[in-house]
Amino acid sequence: MFSYTDNKWNCFRTRSGPREDKNLTSYLDSTAPEKWLESCYDAEGPLYWAVLSLLLHPPSRWIRTRLSHLKRILVLAQTRHTQPAGPAGSRLTDPFVKEYDVYKSYTVFFGLVDGIYTNYFKVRNIVANWKIDLCVWYLPLIPLLSVSLSRSLSSCIFF
Repeated sequence: MFSYTDNKWNCFRTRSGPREDKNLTSYLDSTAPEKWLESCYDAEGPLYWAVLSLLLHPPSRWIRTRLSHLKRILVLAQTRHTQPAGPAGSRLTDPFVKEYDVYKSYTVFFGLVDGIYTNYFKVRNIVANWKIDLCVWYLPLIPLLSVSLSRSLSSCIFF
């Protein structure tokens, strides 16, 4: 995983960072319901974009966009539960709210991403060069963050 992350950092410091940022922004700004349903089955779907947001957007931007991420993740949970084989058109076949177990793992995932922003990035709120500053800050701290993150994840066992 570290080598993938390291390659992603190099990628964001060069030419594809602005492109990924533009793609993330257009994903968050999309209001077409059929696009929301299609993205639930894409590899670059709501879960991917929530994690990529950690690399691209500073905490101030996350606060503005996290509700949009949460809505898309909840639609993902509903869609994958009601239509596991793929989209059956441009509408949900069963739009009614399900029991919490359907949404549980997705809300925990969202909570982890939000927790990373809240607990790990609270002192790193530099907007101008977020990607580069995060890279410079993150790489030397990987061992410490790994231990801290494993403690955070162990608290999720009780959900």
